Order: sequence, then structure tokens, then C-alpha cells
Amino acid sequence: MSILLHEQLLLIALDDEKGTIGRPYVDIALAGAVLVDLLRGGRIATVDSEVRAVPHAATVGGVLDDAAAVIAGEPRVHDLRWWVKGLPGRLKPFVPRLAARLVQDGVLAAEQHKVLGLFPSTRLPERDHASEAEVDERLRQTLLGESPPDEDSAVLAGLVGAANLVGSVVEDRTRRKEAERRAEELGRGLGVGTAVEEAIAAARAEVMAAVIASTVSSATSATIVAP
Repeated sequence: MSILLHEQLLLIALDDEKGTIGRPYVDIALAGAVLVDLLRGGRIATVDSEVRAVPHAATVGGVLDDAAAVIAGEPRVHDLRWWVKGLPGRLKPFVPRLAARLVQDGVLAAEQHKVLGLFPSTRLPERDHASEAEVDERLRQTLLGESPPDEDSAVLAGLVGAANLVGSVVEDRTRRKEAERRAEELGRGLGVGTAVEEAIAAARAEVMAAVIASTVSSATSATIVAP
């Protein structure tokens, strides 16, 4: 099975045992990865920064077809930054839908449970580590400059940096800053097409905006309850 970009990012983001995503805002980066998969597959294109579905493009099945249909059916035209924020809400349940092929092929398991005994949720613990191990090692070598990046690794590195997930791949703290700088450099200078680079930049910008908004909200709440 050829693992798509959004599936590679998902494997990195998921906790292997718990099958959950512990870091906030990863959905935004995952949506960016879906958009990159659509761009590289010729399913969507950008015209004057606006995202448009490509008529009569070949279908591949699964979540990419669903995402292309959502974009095609949207009454208004939007840019990439709008879609990295808006796509997860239009493809609920977002993460389980992204994981469908990985579950089908035995890479992940899908376990249903309820949060607080009320709200249904899906955990996606790892069943076969080989796929993630290959992705992790290839990306680690790219981030640490141990091997020249191929196109797929360069794009993935940019998205991992956008999602603040570099630490999940490079465990050596003494080299993590180096890896984070490399991820940002790759995300900004991939040489793989303007639209793909814009999708990664959009994901990075929306993650940063969400982090800032959360920080401001927390600070405001602390000020209100302070004696």
C-alpha cells in the first residue's frame, strides 16, 4: 500500500498505544495534508489564490474523493487558508475518515468508546509499526540533513513543522531546534509548486493563529479569576 501524505502525517501525530492525538490544532495541519494530496493528484487547483475543484478529474475513492466533492459543492469560493480551517468540520468525523485505509489495511485498529460515558469517540491504536517506522526514519534523516530530501519527505517535513510535531520524530533534544529550523526551511522553499507551498504556509498560519488565540484566552481567563 502506498501511504498518502495525510496518512503519513496522521501516523506521526497519533499516540501509538492510546490511538489519540494529544496535541491541539493538528487537525489543521492534517487538512493541509489533504489539500496537498488533492493538489498533487490534480483534483483541485488554485486560481488567483482561490481553490477550485478540477472537473472530470480521476477519482481514487475514500476521503480524497469526499474532500474534493465538498470543495466542488461549496457555494462560495475560498482560499487555501480558509479550507485548512474549514475542511475538518465538513468531513466529520475527520480523523477516523482520514484513517479509514490504514484501518482497512491493518496498520491501525479502530476502537469505539465514549468520553465520560456519553460522547462517542474512536481511538486508533497502532497494529503494525512497520509503516510508521519507515516514515519516521525517512523524515528524521531529512530533518537532520542526513539524506537529501525527496519531494514527499520535503512536503511532509513542512507539514510536521507546521503542526509542531518535530519532537515526535526527532527525540534527541540537543538536535530538535536544528530539526525545527530545517522543517521551516523546507516548508518555505520546497520547489514543488507554488500551490503546495501555499497550502503548507496556510496550515502554519492557521496553527499559529489558533495557538495565539488560545494563549490570549487563557491569559484573559486567569486575569478574570485572579484575586
